[in-house]
Amino acid sequence: MYYPYPPPMYPRQWVVPPPPTPEELERKEIRRAGNLLGWGLLALTLISVAFSLVIGLVVVINEDFGVWINGVLNDAFGQLAFNVALTVPVFTIPFYFAVRTLQKDGRQGILLYGKPKTQALAPVLCVALGLCMLGNFATDILYQILNTVHLPPYAPELSVPPGWEGKVFFAISVAVCPALVEEFAFRGAILGALRKHGDLPAIFISAMFFAAMHGNMVQAPFAFIVGIGLGWAVCVTESVWTGVIIHFINNFMSCQFSYLEGYVDDNRLYIYMTVYAIALLSLGIIGLVISAPDHDFLKLRRGTELLSDKQKIGAFLKAPAVVVASILFSLTLFFSLFYAPLQELMNSLTEYSNSLY
Repeated sequence: MYYPYPPPMYPRQWVVPPPPTPEELERKEIRRAGNLLGWGLLALTLISVAFSLVIGLVVVINEDFGVWINGVLNDAFGQLAFNVALTVPVFTIPFYFAVRTLQKDGRQGILLYGKPKTQALAPVLCVALGLCMLGNFATDILYQILNTVHLPPYAPELSVPPGWEGKVFFAISVAVCPALVEEFAFRGAILGALRKHGDLPAIFISAMFFAAMHGNMVQAPFAFIVGIGLGWAVCVTESVWTGVIIHFINNFMSCQFSYLEGYVDDNRLYIYMTVYAIALLSLGIIGLVISAPDHDFLKLRRGTELLSDKQKIGAFLKAPAVVVASILFSLTLFFSLFYAPLQELMNSLTEYSNSLY
């Protein structure tokens, strides 16, 4: 007699997997948001790289275009125009589609573009501007540390074009444009999409990638601390416009010091900057004193209690698109440390090759 092996099971048993727990569902939801926003962060970098590659390819094909583009990039007006033309699409297009997709998934109220809460606006502005100055101190400390180990940090610089119209265009390029598009991306899309899971993880994540996006160790520590202040201000006042105002004021004042560099000596400029630093720190203290008696309107949203804030941040950072974006940003920050030494080496090699002819 034939006996099949293995013997059949009668009746056949089906194992039904247990339903996902609420904690697993929240992790899945956070990773879904992480992947969409992570692709936005990747697109931010990839569009810039693709734009540069296309220009480089056209320069190789057409020498006249190469002469023209070099003239544009060596001109102060041209640099600013090029910067604006590149900044606006890379910060708006990817995150616009990410927000649209998240809204289709059921996340509503992501972009908080309503009127700020007026009772919280004044003290919040004061505290956030004080944090901006603390960010400057952090940058100065890191700058000194890197200089002591012979790694002078690199940061891109834009020149102020001549004439009053040049100063106006410089302010638009450095203060108005970044305040609008960067706040849309980081406090509008990223922070707004994650507030459902709590304000603290949303603020931390948006500030972390806001810092990494700057791509150099001069601006990164400053941008992280400022990003914390901007995120907190947006959450407390329930409006991205608060972040836009603070971002604009900070960048606009930087423009003023750039203007002064051409008119006053270094000692007087240092005095002006010291007075400005004391004024902002004083404003921050005043804001804390004003807001101290009333804790209710300055309280942050807790979000769900299923996962801790650390677990929520971890779930977001484990999303594949966020992992790739984090690696890319980390490499950019790391290699920025060696920009100045490599630039010196290239200049030395160029001078040596020229001496041979």
